Order: sequence, then structure tokens, then C-alpha cells
Amino acid sequence: MEDQMFSFDDPYITKPKYFKWKNANILLEKGLKSCQSMFSNPNVQKIIKSRRKFDVILAEYFTGECIHGFHYKFGAPLIGVSSTAVMPLYSRRLFDPDNPSYIVNNLFSLQDEMSFCERTANFFGTWYFKLYHMSYLRDNKNLIERYFNMKIPSITTNNNSILLVNSQASITPSTGLVPRVVNIGGVHINASSELPKDIQEFYQKFAYVVYVSMGTMVKGHTFPVKQRDIIIEICRQYKFGLLWKWDGEYRGEIPSHMMVKKWFPQRDILAHSRTVIFVSHAGLLSVIEALNYGFQ
Repeated sequence: MEDQMFSFDDPYITKPKYFKWKNANILLEKGLKSCQSMFSNPNVQKIIKSRRKFDVILAEYFTGECIHGFHYKFGAPLIGVSSTAVMPLYSRRLFDPDNPSYIVNNLFSLQDEMSFCERTANFFGTWYFKLYHMSYLRDNKNLIERYFNMKIPSITTNNNSILLVNSQASITPSTGLVPRVVNIGGVHINASSELPKDIQEFYQKFAYVVYVSMGTMVKGHTFPVKQRDIIIEICRQYKFGLLWKWDGEYRGEIPSHMMVKKWFPQRDILAHSRTVIFVSHAGLLSVIEALNYGFQ
């Protein structure tokens, strides 16, 4: 699934906020490719071709409308899980309020107190995205019918039992939610555990530690070299330790005050008293974890 991750030079990341809506279709295109990858997986094919019975289907909802194929195949209730705040493209299927004059589309980097120009951009951007989304739904329907070898009704049909959303009212703009939409932000946070031995030994060398992670949506190894070197140099000057989640091959010398890994126990690192700065791509899971551990 790495080919579905973003790079720092992707238009979706580099475009200014008012024009980013033109590239919102990038999300949907990546979502369709993810569905194709999932359906072509041999283990998923075994499930599709089986006659198993399921009581409920729990599936990621973000740009993943193809999950409706499992609902029609097995006839089980569908519970959606959204790793992001409620998206405008969900509203039609959930009967959720969605008025772009005052409800911010969270794809556009706008604040909830919008100016007239921002409301206008929010309105046209939201409707552009919804129109493009209709074409995307047709593509998903065709994909489901091809892999499941069955005809299905329109996947805009309101067939979701509930949607569990990784969000919390205090960190998102005000909006109305119907009862079937439930915020569960922070449910993944457990009590912190002891750090692995090598990371503990690294912490013992420094009074303060900076942690850098671009999560799983952005390819960390595409981080601009100039900005990377600035962060490394600042940490060296202030004698800070630097932990950097780097998902590709790290090119260059790794200084003594820096540790590079493909994976870190993020929650345990954020819970550590010596971790003072968290540099992130601002994914919702990371934001909730940072707030939970007192980062501002």
C-alpha cells in the first residue's frame, strides 16, 4: 500500500489552501487504487468466494466505498470507521447535516469562522468534490460487481448502521451529527508502556528529546533535505536528542544525537517526560495523542 502514500511534492500537499480543492480528487483516486489492491489480494479473494456468515462488518470508511461489496455479499450490518473527522461525502448516506455556508469542509484548511470569500470557496469546492465523488461511486460499483461477480444497487443507498468517527467535539469545528454518527476520538490511547531498551538508553543521554514522524499517510523519506538538515542542526545546537521515523532508506550520515527507525512506539514516546517537541504531519490520531499527553 506504500504507493498510495503521499510525497511532500504531491499537489495535494503543495497547493495553497484555496486551490487545494481542485486536487481533492487525488484522495479518491488513491482510494480506488487501494480498493483494487485489497480485492486482488489472495486472502481477500478467499473471503469473497467463501460462504461464510458474519454478524457484522466493520470497515474503514475514508474513501473506501468499495467495502459495501462485503455488505451485499454477506448480508451483514455495516459499521463504518472513519480515521478522519466527518467528511462531506458521507452526509448523503447518513442523512447528516451538511451546509457549506457554515460547515467547513475539512479538506480545505479553513477555520470555522469563515469570511465571505472563504465561504464561497468552501461552497464551490464542496460541490465540486461531491460531483466528482458521484463518478467515483460509479467506479466503485463497477469494481465491486467485477470482483464479487454480482449486481448491486447504487452504493449511495443509506445502508450504514453506524459510523464511528476518530474525532472529538473539542478539536473540530462545530457541526451537527445524527445519532448514528458517534465520535470515539482517543479510544485507541492506552496506558503508556516502558520504552524498548535501545530507546531508553538514547533518552538517558539527553535532557530533552524531539520526535519527528510523518505518520503513515506521507512518505517520511520524501521530507525536503534542506528542512531536514535545519531540524538536525537546531537539535545539535541546543543539545536535544532527535528521534525520526523514517520509512525509507536514510541517505546521509546519522549524527550521534539522532536515532532513525522505520517505526517508533509513538504513544510511549509522547508520554515520556523528556519528549518536549513533536513534529508531525498533523494526522488526527497524532493530534489526539499529542493533546492527551499535554503538547500544545
